[in-house]
Amino acid sequence: MIGVKEVVERLDVEDYGLLRKRLLAVEGRCSGHYFEEVFKLFPKKLRPEKRRGFHAYDGVNNLFNLAYRLLFWKCFRALSKAHLETYLGFVHSLVPERASLVCDFMELYRCLVDDFLIGFSRNLKPRDFEAKSELFKGKKG
Repeated sequence: MIGVKEVVERLDVEDYGLLRKRLLAVEGRCSGHYFEEVFKLFPKKLRPEKRRGFHAYDGVNNLFNLAYRLLFWKCFRALSKAHLETYLGFVHSLVPERASLVCDFMELYRCLVDDFLIGFSRNLKPRDFEAKSELFKGKKG
């Protein structure tokens, strides 16, 4: 398998789009393996099967979603105070409504959030979470 360093050396300056595409593929695969291992550190009764960002109905995934959203806004605020353009990132795609640079910077601090959540969850029990059903666009979740 080709490493990131080899990919960068082979690409010309004009091929940043290809580099970004390859880096996102590597990030996606690594993220899947990462969360497999992180979830093993949670108590068995709380352990989710896989990471879900959207439509997460278990407590641990929702804890991650809340913590990552707080991290997002902390990074957004810090980058804005530094007068950086939060929507011009490198690794994450340039979608008009996504603050790509914030997503790039979040990657640096996710491990701290994950470490906090692992330590915090050691005393949690399934009864500490409350299941709610709400209507989202006519569908019950």
